Amino acid sequence: MLRTDALKQRISHVICKYCGGRLEIKRMNYSKDNDNRVELYCPNCDKLEYGVEKEIYELACYMVDELKFNYYSEIEDVDKRRKLNIAKIRETTEWMMNQLGILNEKGFVYEVSMSELVRKKDAVFTAEQLCAEIGE
Repeated sequence: MLRTDALKQRISHVICKYCGGRLEIKRMNYSKDNDNRVELYCPNCDKLEYGVEKEIYELACYMVDELKFNYYSEIEDVDKRRKLNIAKIRETTEWMMNQLGILNEKGFVYEVSMSELVRKKDAVFTAEQLCAEIGE
C-alpha cells in the first residue's frame, strides 16, 4: 500500500492530538513520485501531525477538565498546561491500548463505545430560555 493511501485511510479515523481538529493530507515536496513526502497536517495548529483516535482525545480532555488531572502544575500558562496534560494522558492511554492489542495503525481493533458521562457537554441557557422551557 502506498503511503498516501495509508494516510487517506488514517485520516478517516484520527484527529489532531493538540487541538482535536480535522487533519489534512499535505505534500511537503513536489516531485514525480506522488507518494514522496506526504504527511498529515493540522491547519489549525499549523503542524505536521500523525493524529490520535477521537475517543482517546475525548477521554484525555475529560480527565483533565472534569477529573482535574494536572501533571504539569508548575506551568502557569493555563492553555499550555491543559494541552500538555491532555498530551500526557493521550500518550499514556494510546501506548497502553497498543500494548494490549486494542489499537493499531488502522484504529481500534474492536468496536468501542464512549460513556455518555464523557460525551456529555454542559448546556448554557438564558433566563428567558429556561422560563420558556418550563412554561412561565
